[in-house]
Amino acid sequence: MTETTRSVIITGSTSGIGRVLALAFARAGHQVLIHGRSEERARQVAEEVRAEGGTAAWVTGDVSEPGTAAALIQCATERFGGVDVFIANAGVVMMGDFLDYPLDDFQRSIAVNLTGLLLGCQAAARRMVEQGRGGRILTLASVGANHGQFGFTGYGTAKAAVLGLTRVMAVELARHSITVNAISPGPVMNEMLLGVYGEERAALRARTIPLGRLAGPEDVAGMALFLASPAAGYLTGQQFLIDGGATAAGVYSIEVLQRAGG
Repeated sequence: MTETTRSVIITGSTSGIGRVLALAFARAGHQVLIHGRSEERARQVAEEVRAEGGTAAWVTGDVSEPGTAAALIQCATERFGGVDVFIANAGVVMMGDFLDYPLDDFQRSIAVNLTGLLLGCQAAARRMVEQGRGGRILTLASVGANHGQFGFTGYGTAKAAVLGLTRVMAVELARHSITVNAISPGPVMNEMLLGVYGEERAALRARTIPLGRLAGPEDVAGMALFLASPAAGYLTGQQFLIDGGATAAGVYSIEVLQRAGG
């Protein structure tokens, strides 16, 4: 492993934002460990990475199970010589009105979006400490962690907790030269968003964003590459919003705008 080549683990990287992250880090010359629940899709993304000239391996499993985090670290250590960057991207979105929100959906949201993130970051941080060369941990939160949004009972709660955990990790791991930062995207145009919103609602949501469009996965990847780079070495415990100016404008919800006649 050269000074410019890093070992990068990206959870939930078989589709959506995670897949684009994997390809972006591969193009930047890093070794990438793909993760997802589907073996077929994990293998496919690994092949895409290799087609770009990158180095890839893959691990499957549910991030809410402790064994998955252990398998990720073991694979990265055996194949790439360790772990330099860990990106906790895996997540699930289960929308529903608060008054009728199923307990099972809430518990699953917490298990994947929060507990799974904890397990992965903890395992990666332990390995980074053992290596003694520092490291970077990136968590994927959401603008939904900062503002109440319709239907976000499980997701918004979990992502708000991710911000708290990110700050705790940043403080505790700083003495080991490990930085921890959160990336909080607004709505990102991908299969997951279309499945949750539908095309009409996605178009309405774009109208609430000052830049006039939804984010693309590449917008998130650009921030992740920066935060993993030497240029971001003094940044830790921060949240970086990828929202096209929506927070600055104070616009968060289609439903609130519709009720106000906007």
